[in-house]
Amino acid sequence: MSFLAILLPTAKDVLMGLFMKVAFKPILERFVTRVVIAGLRKLAKWSTNDVLDKTVEDIINSLDGKGLKVISDIKAGSL
Repeated sequence: MSFLAILLPTAKDVLMGLFMKVAFKPILERFVTRVVIAGLRKLAKWSTNDVLDKTVEDIINSLDGKGLKVISDIKAGSL
């Protein structure tokens, strides 16, 4: 996940927040979620430990259970 893959959806969310009167708390939550997931995946790529890869996927699945829409987008591969 590159910097642009985080920045572009965030910019879209901010514009929606400005024009559609969406609260900024969910926008901030989505941004932080994207950054955390990107960091976890980068950490997993740097490691040769398979347990770390499985742990990262478990964390992502755990966040998916919280009902965060951005997680389903990340899992679908759109981010």
